[in-house]
Amino acid sequence: FGIFYAALDDERRVRWALFAIVVGGGLAAAAALAIPSSPTNQYGGRVESLIVDPNTLGVDLLPAIVLGPVFAMKGIPRPQTGWRVLALACAAVSLVATIGTASRGAVVALAAITLLAPLIFWRWRRAVLGVLTVGAVLGFATLVTVIAPDARQHLSKSGSSGRTDVWVIGWRMVEDHPLRGVGPGNFRQESIHYLIRPGRYEDARTTERQLATPLVAHNSYLQVLTELGAVGLALYLAVATAAVACGLRAARIFRRLGQEALELAARGLVLALAGTAVAIWFITYAIQGRVVWVVMALLVVVYGLARRMERDASLPR
Repeated sequence: FGIFYAALDDERRVRWALFAIVVGGGLAAAAALAIPSSPTNQYGGRVESLIVDPNTLGVDLLPAIVLGPVFAMKGIPRPQTGWRVLALACAAVSLVATIGTASRGAVVALAAITLLAPLIFWRWRRAVLGVLTVGAVLGFATLVTVIAPDARQHLSKSGSSGRTDVWVIGWRMVEDHPLRGVGPGNFRQESIHYLIRPGRYEDARTTERQLATPLVAHNSYLQVLTELGAVGLALYLAVATAAVACGLRAARIFRRLGQEALELAARGLVLALAGTAVAIWFITYAIQGRVVWVVMALLVVVYGLARRMERDASLPR
């Protein structure tokens, strides 16, 4: 947070940093789509990158999906048509790749973004509804034509892939260590001590699988709660809540100053963080995931920029 706040100290740098998220997401999505997908690989034909698995990739691309149309609306960082087309293209490629990951967490996050977008961008709701309509058509076309059959089956199956069983194990840890947790990074090691307890697993192979290859919690909030306890989870949620508050306050200041483009950017970051917050309910991402921390830091940055612009506007000339 300190590095971002110190480095992005003027409007131009903030605009380009936000635009870099969109372009970076588009490049990452294009690279992932270019990787030949084999139905026999570990993820059954789902889109993945050389760096992260499909579930993480789906979360990483959410800010680009949200911010791309925002930049296209007001031409950040520059008003030329070419930059707007680039932003939309990056958002579209990111959407295709996200659906191609067949990550149910990312798809649920996209649904949450669809519901929240008209509320967060109420003054631009007509334009937002148009963007959402185009996105829905593109997403459906991707689901029908691009995504591999095995990945499509993974997306639609009713089972939890063992995730709910790991949640049961995690909650047993919470009951034993509610305040301080089992220690940072200790979920895997400690999970084997909580396999034999009252209650049933959804998958009968859970105990054997957890002994052979212990899994993480597959829920960021539960992971933080089990490892850092209620104190750690409260601190994490406090940081995220403060970041959202910074974004909303920045949007109000930008509106008073007539800075519509920056107001849209601030609201876009709030929506991106909200979507990410939904997605990480299904994967362990809160501590290790870079993008969620980048978005939170940028929300603080735009608030600092708004305060500086407000102060400059009030100075006598």
